[in-house]
Amino acid sequence: MERFLKNKFLLGLTIVALFLFGFMFYAFTNDGGTALNNITGTVATPIQNGAGGIFGLGSNFIERLTNYNKIVAENEQLKQKNAKYETEITQNEANKAENEELKRLLGVKEANADFVFEYAQVVAKDPSDWFKVFTIDKGSINGIKTGCPVITSDGLVGRVNEVGLVWARVVAIIDTDCVVGAIVVRTNDAAVLEGDLELSNKGLCKMNYIDNAININRGDIINTSGLGGLFPKGLRVGRVEDIKPEPHGISQYAVVRPAVDFNKIRKVMVIKSFEGQITSTNNNRGVSSDKP
Repeated sequence: MERFLKNKFLLGLTIVALFLFGFMFYAFTNDGGTALNNITGTVATPIQNGAGGIFGLGSNFIERLTNYNKIVAENEQLKQKNAKYETEITQNEANKAENEELKRLLGVKEANADFVFEYAQVVAKDPSDWFKVFTIDKGSINGIKTGCPVITSDGLVGRVNEVGLVWARVVAIIDTDCVVGAIVVRTNDAAVLEGDLELSNKGLCKMNYIDNAININRGDIINTSGLGGLFPKGLRVGRVEDIKPEPHGISQYAVVRPAVDFNKIRKVMVIKSFEGQITSTNNNRGVSSDKP
């Protein structure tokens, strides 16, 4: 009985299978395979959609990664171009400033036909914050001697106090080793300008031996007097910033701000000779020769 039922189940299953096969064959032969396609599509579509989604995500990821790398490369190129442009702009600005300074120095030279100049560049300075003592790239081979005045287009810088074959050391007017005969342009009163230890650290200098009767004001222009023959007459020295009495009360002194910015000296002109020049080898500071 059990075998009979089993055979009967198999027979029924076979009949159902044949029926489904016949139905599919009929559908295929009568509608061009549409039904089969529908069945196949029904089974395959989810698989295809899943695979398409996976491939789509991979494709988008690769595309985004490629675009990111491209953007990074473009940004790096832009940074390099910007750095190049900034360097060129900085160099152009430096060249422009140098050309302007040379034009101004040329103007000074044209205004002083009796001056014999030597252009020089600062190559070293003292360790302090101010250019109190500095070295230039010209020396005795260029005709530079001890005591030669040194200027920029703004005014008097100082004087040469040591000379080598291809270099020279310059002492600035704010240094205590430099003394200059000076004059108040407005009143034509003479005095002595020299460095002061306390003031020099502020980039200032001191004008001594001013009689109390002399009417000197803040803002007065100070030029070289030319007395003593160590510095030519009429070089701009600076302006009076303050007037104070001397401790002994007999005279007064003025605090002078130099016309030259001693933090920015790069190019100078050495005056090798000028009309009325007197060379003094015995007086290193030029004190007595330059006193009025």
